[in-house]
Amino acid sequence: MYRLLTETMKNYKELLLERLTKNSIQLCEIGDLLRHHPVGRHLYEQLIRSGTASSLIYAESISAESVKDLIHKLSLVLKELRETKTNLLILSGIKLNSITSHLVESSLLETEELIAQIGKGLYTLKIKHRDQSRGKT
Repeated sequence: MYRLLTETMKNYKELLLERLTKNSIQLCEIGDLLRHHPVGRHLYEQLIRSGTASSLIYAESISAESVKDLIHKLSLVLKELRETKTNLLILSGIKLNSITSHLVESSLLETEELIAQIGKGLYTLKIKHRDQSRGKT
């Protein structure tokens, strides 16, 4: 049973990393399309920076050295995802071509789902860590 649970957690982490990575790739594609738009040019570097940081930091969090370290790294992932979401919200209000607009909306939905998923996991992890620190199980 423990082995199955461990394998399930491993698969969950890998799937989440895959989703974050695919979203980062799509954000890079959006950034590339934005370079030629006057306002997009201002936002694209920041979008690529925050959009790729979430997957890079999450990959690092998989091998966190402690629960406290994991909480810290997941908090950083959440921060980067929220920054990415804000950037995408700004972009969604700008008149862009239909391909770019579609990619922005798609990435915005995925980013919102990732925020919810990582936020929930982080909240649960913090509660469990707090309870363990107080001697509860």
